[in-house]
Amino acid sequence: MSHNGCNFSYGHYQEILRAILQNGYSCCLFGSEVEDSEPIVYLRHDVDIDLISAKRLSEIEFNNGIKATYFIFLASPFYNPFEREPAEAIKYIASLGHEIGVHYDNSITPSDTTKIAETIYKQADTLQKGLDINIKVVSFHRPSKIILESNLTFQNIENVYQEKYFKQIKYLSDSRQVWQEGCPCQIFKKKLYSRLQILFHPVWWTDEGFRAQICLEKFLTRSSLSLDRSLQGNVSVYKSTAARIHKLVIGETND
Repeated sequence: MSHNGCNFSYGHYQEILRAILQNGYSCCLFGSEVEDSEPIVYLRHDVDIDLISAKRLSEIEFNNGIKATYFIFLASPFYNPFEREPAEAIKYIASLGHEIGVHYDNSITPSDTTKIAETIYKQADTLQKGLDINIKVVSFHRPSKIILESNLTFQNIENVYQEKYFKQIKYLSDSRQVWQEGCPCQIFKKKLYSRLQILFHPVWWTDEGFRAQICLEKFLTRSSLSLDRSLQGNVSVYKSTAARIHKLVIGETND
């Protein structure tokens, strides 16, 4: 974010995509066949928290003719992929031509590679059957050392931490809204690397380009409003206290 105009807004995300295309890179899905000499980028989104922002990013990519991969977190405390609104959001992202994958919580089976594989297959099958979407790729939530160093492969499922996607090409991430080597737009303009995997977390991206703390506060406010509406629609006794609870929860968030 050292360059003027580089921020975490949807507008600048579009500028990053344009920098990819204008400098001769192609955006590929994991597992696709590519020419050895072709400059390529694997765009990845780990949807830990925010499906609404994920939808916005997917639309921006679609409007620029770009496909990315969105990893759905079955263990997320922030959304249930099988509830109506989250399920509709995921299916909408897939309808734009993007790939859907499993975001696997490595803490479930931290060091047993056999159990890791078994659980990934189960989660992929659950997501596939529940949403009627083909699942062929997995990413890891807070990957352990064994994930990063073992070059694990799975039958019919691509692992984005395989060496060919992680060690043999450049890997960049916006974790905590920090680009370790500067904004990707500059990296593409300078053509510093011929092949990259870039991880964008949707929760960090907004219309205004807010800093991380504000992004989280805005997400909390929006989630509280959504929960408030759900309670009013499903629990009759709640309606008489909704205004008071709304003031306590939403009011404190906005202070």
